[in-house]
Amino acid sequence: MAILGLQLSRSKAELAQAAELERAMRARLASRIEQVDHTRRLRAFGAIRGANRQHERKQAYRVAFAMFTPDTQTTCRLVNQSHSGLRLAFDAGIECPDEFALTIPTLRFIGIVKKVWQEGAEAGVTIVRWSDAD
Repeated sequence: MAILGLQLSRSKAELAQAAELERAMRARLASRIEQVDHTRRLRAFGAIRGANRQHERKQAYRVAFAMFTPDTQTTCRLVNQSHSGLRLAFDAGIECPDEFALTIPTLRFIGIVKKVWQEGAEAGVTIVRWSDAD
């Protein structure tokens, strides 16, 4: 690098140190972003799951039918329900789409639900639209 006609150069040790500092800074930034993202997700789902729920959940063991596409329907079980949503249990290996139709005949419920979380065979959903089955 030349400044005012003077030739300045960095030694190999300085270049290596600068590269190492940059790598450490990038790693620290990536770690912080991951931590902030994890905290944000915990806050978003804290109202749905956990000890400090916003709404009381009620046990409701009922059979339900989830329709993922017009050709794909599966049976699931309603484990519990609250004002903010439902917890469903599927057969192992079923991955729910983000939105799907749900029917609970014993509750006369037909609606569109949105997946909030899924852990293994269980999924938490919120109700987007619903109507009574008449």
